[in-house]
Amino acid sequence: MPILGVAVLVAVLDGTFAVLYHVNVLGAAAFRRVWQSVASGWIGKASFDGGPATVSLGLATHLLVALIWTLIYTFVVQRVGFVERRIQTPRGRILVGLVFGAFIWCFMDFAVIPLSQARQSPPTNWRFWGMLAWHMIGVGPPLVWFTRPVRAAATFAAVP
Repeated sequence: MPILGVAVLVAVLDGTFAVLYHVNVLGAAAFRRVWQSVASGWIGKASFDGGPATVSLGLATHLLVALIWTLIYTFVVQRVGFVERRIQTPRGRILVGLVFGAFIWCFMDFAVIPLSQARQSPPTNWRFWGMLAWHMIGVGPPLVWFTRPVRAAATFAAVP
């Protein structure tokens, strides 16, 4: 599957999970509030008063983040022989997906979110562990499984 297709697939899977995960807390407003929460990384608490514009910003941001992680994975596979060899088998792809999913969540929660205006989920909060488990199951493995290997020259061509 092309890189953009994988990014869209991962964004849809992760976004659907996020909305369903928060339905019990936010009720019928879960869809709107989840995406406004993502947008709050850019504009802070004002995102919750922004209506459709901040929902759209959150959705676009979520897709961009999925694309960035898909590109990072592709780059890692091209540059790290151990990972490239590991993904040659279904079992290896699943293992790499589990590890990459955990890495994605931890990096986002400990590095990216604290640099934004959004709220971090500390490891003392049950939501942190739920999101970690989800990323290990529903983000990393699909990203790894559906990203077809791309040769470095084709994806990251040197600019003259």
